[in-house]
Amino acid sequence: MAQYPDIEIRLQLSDRLSNVYHQSVDLALRYGSPPDSSLIALPIHSDNCRIACASPDYLKKHGTPENPQAFSQHNCLRFMVGDTIHSQWQFSRKEENLLVTVSGNRTADDGEAVSRWVLSGHGIAYKSRLDIAHHLESGELVHLCPEWEGQHAPLNLMCADRRLLSPAVQALRAFLVEKCRE
Repeated sequence: MAQYPDIEIRLQLSDRLSNVYHQSVDLALRYGSPPDSSLIALPIHSDNCRIACASPDYLKKHGTPENPQAFSQHNCLRFMVGDTIHSQWQFSRKEENLLVTVSGNRTADDGEAVSRWVLSGHGIAYKSRLDIAHHLESGELVHLCPEWEGQHAPLNLMCADRRLLSPAVQALRAFLVEKCRE
């Protein structure tokens, strides 16, 4: 907005999926491949994936899992969308694919709550690398089993109609792409 002071923004923060057709939402940022092929997806960060992570304090108290299968023996902090709890975490390495069922004593429909829990040492989380990159760099979080890649989670800017792809939207996309690179 500093570059474009005449632009007005109304920001709605939610981990729920907005219906861009029926709600007054022009654009939505979403992780993952778009489920609705009629939506326009502008890639922001296509190489993003989910990773398992924990705080050094949690690992000191409970040990460091040697492989993704060991997560089932730990307190895992789960995320939910609607009534669906994401308790199956996907990992791959070369030709090997794993689907690990996890459990834990904390589940939230807010990604920020899960981030706060993992930073506070309450368990292992399966988060988007983009969401926690600065915590990994600072050492507040540790990437677990880095030889295994988590579920692919590209970040896209979504809209319902190509007519919404104004110069302002293109400038926003360029700004977001650059911030994700950083």
